[in-house]
Amino acid sequence: MAKTSLERRLIDVGGRIRKLREDIAQNHEQMAALADEAYDSELRAVVGETPFEVQKAKNDSRHVTAMRKHIEKLRAELAKAEREQDQLLEEYSAT
Repeated sequence: MAKTSLERRLIDVGGRIRKLREDIAQNHEQMAALADEAYDSELRAVVGETPFEVQKAKNDSRHVTAMRKHIEKLRAELAKAEREQDQLLEEYSAT
């Protein structure tokens, strides 16, 4: 592959990696806030024992679980992009 093509692909992959890292950091912050809210909801559900509070605690817990899964998906995409970057760097250094 031509060096200029490899350089363009490396720039693209580098941009994707940077964006994924930013997304992971932002989602992690959001998950921390959701986890705090879920914890508070669980406490209110235990103390109040109303059906509404119990349902809210369950919903908040589901949101935390969904956010955790989303972050894991982003981390998998990041790992894939980093592997692609490594391969491109190997090709680049061989030319």
